[in-house]
Amino acid sequence: GQKAVNRSRDVGEWVVRSDIITQGLKYSLATGNWGDQKKAHQARAGVSQVLNRLTYASTLSHLRRVNSPIGRDGKLAKPR
Repeated sequence: GQKAVNRSRDVGEWVVRSDIITQGLKYSLATGNWGDQKKAHQARAGVSQVLNRLTYASTLSHLRRVNSPIGRDGKLAKPR
């Protein structure tokens, strides 16, 4: 009914509010923890890092690094 329409409109306005998106991006870039601020224990840590621009070679080295998530439980084959 009308309640569902009003509720979905409120949710839609909340989803596209630019200040909420901006705040989340600022937090994630500042801390390196990507995920919900309220669920910090579930967030992925170390995703964003400061780019090393000391030398051209160090910049390239930093850009070429790959973060491959590997599970902590059980034995796994070496990543290739």
